[in-house]
Amino acid sequence: MSRRSSRNRSRSKSRNRFGNKSLSPLAGLLAAGLGTTALATGQSVPYPTYVTGPQPNGSWVVGNGQVITPAGIQVDLGIRVRAKAIALNPNFRTHTAAVLTLGASQAVEVFDTNTGAVLQNYVPFGSDSSGSYSGITYSADGKQLLFSQDSSNVTVAQVNDQGLLADEAQINVPPDPSFITCFPNSPLGPYARPCATFYSPWTSYPGGVALSKDGNSAYALLNQNNTLTKIDLTAKPPQAVQQIRVGNAPHSIVINNDGATAYISNEGGRAATEKDFQIYSAGTEIVADPVVGAAITGTVSVVNLPSMQITNTISTGLHPTGMAFYGKKLLVANAYSDTISVIDTTALKTMGTILVGSRPRESAFTPDGARAFVTAEIGGVVSVIDAAKSAVVATLKLDRPTPPKPKGVVVHPNGKWVYVANGGSNDVAVIEVEPLRVAAFIPVGTRPWGLGITKDGKKLYVANGVSDTVSVIDTAAQKVVATIPVDKMPWGIAVAR
Repeated sequence: MSRRSSRNRSRSKSRNRFGNKSLSPLAGLLAAGLGTTALATGQSVPYPTYVTGPQPNGSWVVGNGQVITPAGIQVDLGIRVRAKAIALNPNFRTHTAAVLTLGASQAVEVFDTNTGAVLQNYVPFGSDSSGSYSGITYSADGKQLLFSQDSSNVTVAQVNDQGLLADEAQINVPPDPSFITCFPNSPLGPYARPCATFYSPWTSYPGGVALSKDGNSAYALLNQNNTLTKIDLTAKPPQAVQQIRVGNAPHSIVINNDGATAYISNEGGRAATEKDFQIYSAGTEIVADPVVGAAITGTVSVVNLPSMQITNTISTGLHPTGMAFYGKKLLVANAYSDTISVIDTTALKTMGTILVGSRPRESAFTPDGARAFVTAEIGGVVSVIDAAKSAVVATLKLDRPTPPKPKGVVVHPNGKWVYVANGGSNDVAVIEVEPLRVAAFIPVGTRPWGLGITKDGKKLYVANGVSDTVSVIDTAAQKVVATIPVDKMPWGIAVAR
């Protein structure tokens, strides 16, 4: 979720209210009786005091007080690590992957996917350690790495034959409120901030990135500008050459197979008009419900990349985030509607809506494209969708001692197994496709979210956002065989195929 949308969400939530409850007479008597017994028989054994981290018996105490006993070897990375996304080098001979961090002492960490050893802590040009909440990808040949930074830059790094990074270019993509339209009735924000005054005036918050099919251009979403920017990678040095307004708070970008059309999910929906009821969100006026003040539109912008023009805007559910292609269909996860919008990319319209569990997060298809598995973070379930029917045919409950909060999902290349990262129960669910069942849970680090699987399906990589590690799972043995220390809060992973 982008920073802007997360702030919107916190404002739209109702506040929890807690009141002091009087102790009933019976409860008071019981408490007094228990206390007397304890004093009469001697001092009770004190509850053990734990320090977060590894324990002598092999267990770990995580930040929320939960005690887990993970499989495999865990490596303590310390604190203040937020790893947000991972890309695997498509040059498979390097056996490397890059982790985008946030708020860490370096922007990217490179590790060996065979051994789990960190090979490089990369700070662009020796001074800019900022990362981003999203946005990292390799070029098709694996010779360049492109990623976003909160410093309002998109960085291009050279990748050598060993998979290590070297400085190439930083493209500044500055904050620009000129793309925002304000009206006489546009409301003020906190501290009387007027429309088109950014909450964070130093950055455009670059996020999701994608590369053109020929590798000559890059595209980055500037979350606070509400724009898509095009970067000319053939220029010396590379530079941003064009920027267009899309929807509000753009989140994700995918490009179709012919490379001519991009689809962009806009968490904040369409741009407001003067007739709309509006709320202020980091400088942008959002179309909102006048009673609860929450966004009431969600959209996908369709962009013709050669002309850099929006050709269509498609309505979806609320807060559209992740997207995936299925043939000529585009599936869009609507985080606040608990639905998947099925978009016909030929007709450019929503052809159906699939109700899934509460707060759908990610989806993954079987290799034959017949089924999609969708995680529902709040619902604690995985919905199985028949792609031909565009309908949910099964729902798997992830039964854990604590709410599992499933997020990441990948399908094994053989189509027989599905893996789900449970951020609440700190494990990975193993789902057998035929017969459909939850077969196992593999303990990993704390708050696992992102997953990536190798082309041969032998290894599964898990980004553990709070324990600051990447767990490596042997899928045949269904256990963790290595743990890779990364920087602050890793959230996503991509594996070279």
